[in-house]
Amino acid sequence: MASEEIVENQRTPDEPEQTSRIPRFLRPGRGLIRGASAVFWLMFAINVVNYLDRLVAAAVGPVLKEEFHFNDFQYGALGTGFLLVYIVAGIPLGVLADRASRAKVIALGVLVWSFFSAATAFARNTAVLFITRIGVGVGEASYYPAGTALLSEYYPTRARARVLSRWASGQIVGAVLAYGLSALFLKLLMPDLAWRALFIVTALPGFALGVIMWFVADRPAVSPEERRAHETGAETTQHADQHATVKFEGGFRGFLQQINKALSIKTVRVVIIIQAVYFVVTTPALFFLPLYLTSKTGPFHLDNSTQALVIGAVGVVGGLTGVLLGGNVSDWLGKRFEGARVLIGAFGSAIALPAFIIALVTQSLPVFILCATIGIAALYLQVGPLTAAVQDATPPLLRSSAIAVTLLLSHLFGDIWATTGVGAISDALGGRPGVAILIVGVPALLLAIVVSWIGSRYYAAEARERAQADET
Repeated sequence: MASEEIVENQRTPDEPEQTSRIPRFLRPGRGLIRGASAVFWLMFAINVVNYLDRLVAAAVGPVLKEEFHFNDFQYGALGTGFLLVYIVAGIPLGVLADRASRAKVIALGVLVWSFFSAATAFARNTAVLFITRIGVGVGEASYYPAGTALLSEYYPTRARARVLSRWASGQIVGAVLAYGLSALFLKLLMPDLAWRALFIVTALPGFALGVIMWFVADRPAVSPEERRAHETGAETTQHADQHATVKFEGGFRGFLQQINKALSIKTVRVVIIIQAVYFVVTTPALFFLPLYLTSKTGPFHLDNSTQALVIGAVGVVGGLTGVLLGGNVSDWLGKRFEGARVLIGAFGSAIALPAFIIALVTQSLPVFILCATIGIAALYLQVGPLTAAVQDATPPLLRSSAIAVTLLLSHLFGDIWATTGVGAISDALGGRPGVAILIVGVPALLLAIVVSWIGSRYYAAEARERAQADET
């Protein structure tokens, strides 16, 4: 077709046809930071700050709810507003990252979300609070699509699940810091001062990281494939499918073509469904478990600082265990089952289902902590492998767009409604967020098991096809 053609060259900074419509300051450049390890650890640090700034609002949720006089539905809407902007902005920013410098798109995003996160501290009414959280959502929308594609340029396919799992562990560290720092600030300061000081302090690292990210190269000096060929003595070829640049028309029509191309990949559609189910369970849990632990109608009646410590402990043990084991578990499953990077969704959901049911019906705090930790670890197993699966099945220059589309639709079908829905159910039940989480989460986990099992076959076929093309 005239509107779409394959050009046999790599994504290079001196390709005028690809960058002519991109502002000069966003065009790919050589960059000063080009080492895989340096880029990984910088991206890891940014991921920590990403989730720290995102979840600090949930960590001080009970205080915000009281100060701004929210009911459970309104409190859930605060999370929904952030997510809606986050996923909608992710599409144009993901497409931009496939056409411009991914590193610079990330850098600008970090600076934007850090500014709005700090500005949250000065919110005096509900409108300003919502605006600043929406601003954080716009900034963070650039990070995941562009960041996933950037790391995929630095690491080969065989290592991708492990690398992306380790990168994703940064979100757990960020979540733990959000809850841990919240507990500390609420212990040392008065609540109305503590949460405001917290937003300022947690925003500061992002400004430094954003500046450093500006100097990262979009591709390593030597690609993983070239490095592997050098080590084995094999010859490299500029295979059209492996290093192809997918060109589209300009303007809105080209934008739609790029999105449609990403959605034509079956693995992308499968991962959208699995991640949507994952978000239906995890995001409402992050928002409402603090309320559940402090609720007068619940079994535990913890104070704000204690609940933050409990959630932080569950997050650090469960989340880090799941994310760090995810790549290794998927590799282990891959020796026995084809399509293991998608099949792991069924494996994790089957473990998480009984764990979450027990956690939310028990009257024992130790049992809650144990089962919630197991449930979170099981769900987080899939984070790295599913992201790697999308990259495995996607042409290199559609990778940011594919991640952005996956992010948009998985959140749209998942937590964009689930957070508000759990709040509405909780209000209807007289303030019982634990029961509301179960009503929404149990059917979702059952669906995840079925979809992951069936979808693993589609992923296996597409990954096999791309691997064969890369060897040609």
